[in-house]
Amino acid sequence: MIRRLPAVLVVCALALFACREERRDLAPKTEELLRAKADETIASIVKAPESPRFAAVVVFGSDVFLHQSAMLERNGISLLDSFDNVAILVLDARVTPPLLAEDTVRKVRYLGPPTALARFHPAFLLSALRLFGEGREEEPVPFFISFRTPPAEADIRAVQDAGYTVRSRDGAVLTVSGPPARLSRLLEINRIIYYEGASKLRTM
Repeated sequence: MIRRLPAVLVVCALALFACREERRDLAPKTEELLRAKADETIASIVKAPESPRFAAVVVFGSDVFLHQSAMLERNGISLLDSFDNVAILVLDARVTPPLLAEDTVRKVRYLGPPTALARFHPAFLLSALRLFGEGREEEPVPFFISFRTPPAEADIRAVQDAGYTVRSRDGAVLTVSGPPARLSRLLEINRIIYYEGASKLRTM
């Protein structure tokens, strides 16, 4: 055991060094802003040494189009969609800290890869943004999700594990109910190809 101890210490030292390399050093103020305004997923992305671009729901204290356009352009932030005081922005580890430092930013929530937004019907996405702006994103709402093929039991469990209740199924379409705040979890299920509001599908 005594002979092996130095080797064990070397392994532990290398592990600690690797952990340091896997985490970006942030200013204390940035750490504070992440805790106050962002969710855990965004905090993890910002702290990673190599982080992908991602789409996020950002709630401002004023209208996005009228009052935030100059700030977004100044920081090189792309706007994908907006409604009143809520926007979907493309962020990364570089632009997120200065965005959080803006006094008008109320909260930032991870949504998913920017390309995933093509799965949302525009009206459904706007209705979700409206709830974020009103602070009601945790309230359950009914909507429809379409799979590539009729969902298997594993797909049903994945939807339920994401925090949604399956109310009915019709072929490849499920009627579900749950909060817009958890949409990022559903977007992780790649077999879901489209999201539509319940009222939209009932008129088809």
